[in-house]
Amino acid sequence: MWQLFVVVLMTLVYYGAQEWLCRVRLPVLWTLFILVPIAITPYWFKVNCFDLFAWIKTYSILFCVCWGGWLRFTAMGDKPWLRRSIAWLLLANILEALILDIQGSGIAHNLNALAGLLLVVTVPLSVRHTRIDRDSRHQTLRYDAPLAWICGYSLWNWTFVYLNYPELTGHHTAVLSAALIVACIDPQRWVQARAATLGMNLLLMATSHSGTLAVSNATTWFDESIAIAAASIAFAWMTVHAWSKLKTNPAIARRTISRLQLRGWTSRIVDTHKLAGLHSPLQRFTLTTKSRVARRFSYLYTPRHLGKPGC
Repeated sequence: MWQLFVVVLMTLVYYGAQEWLCRVRLPVLWTLFILVPIAITPYWFKVNCFDLFAWIKTYSILFCVCWGGWLRFTAMGDKPWLRRSIAWLLLANILEALILDIQGSGIAHNLNALAGLLLVVTVPLSVRHTRIDRDSRHQTLRYDAPLAWICGYSLWNWTFVYLNYPELTGHHTAVLSAALIVACIDPQRWVQARAATLGMNLLLMATSHSGTLAVSNATTWFDESIAIAAASIAFAWMTVHAWSKLKTNPAIARRTISRLQLRGWTSRIVDTHKLAGLHSPLQRFTLTTKSRVARRFSYLYTPRHLGKPGC
């Protein structure tokens, strides 16, 4: 019960921290996430024994926060090809964790890796999904990701930490929850909040790893059955989301429209023949049968195979 209270308290702290970071200007962001890390990097390497993934993740997230700030507060954020980099950085950070999950063994790792692959497949990469809100007071970075995708990402990432770094589960629950609260209010602000909360967490963890664990050490939380259940939920969630995205794919939508057009054309062909004076019972029966057959097997064709009506 005490650990749950600590997680809730940390969630509120991280939420407040990201709200503050979203309001500060570029010099403050770069001081906190560039100058300070550079100054204390020798200390970090001296006191920490992180694995390669933890070091890569720490510096990549610090870079992402600084890059996002640079786009927000300079004219560079108005260049489409630079704004596109936000989605690609998000994709790269997913792939970092996905590689580690793939190397793991067991059902939970496999299911979570599959959920991660579905995240990669469905991540919004188009430049139209990313923009800088120049009308907002704080030049907000907006990334148009569906709330369902954000929830799937949160489930997958929580499971990843639970499987690979169980002692940090409490901290990461708070980090993910703070960003998820922002997403529930405004999904387009999620990616900015996610980078800010994770950046603060990694900054604190690298500076005082023992102090971080003293606040919350969730090593005893780990249970294999919980890990399998969490990975299963993440995989199921992303499977449903990926299927829904597939059904709304523009190419499939065009194919559906084509089928409806074809059915309309066959009806018009029958009407045209009727207007031409084909009123005998045998002719009507023949044309009606042809129309029904064409409708029944219209999925085998598209309008381009038939040409325009009347041709």
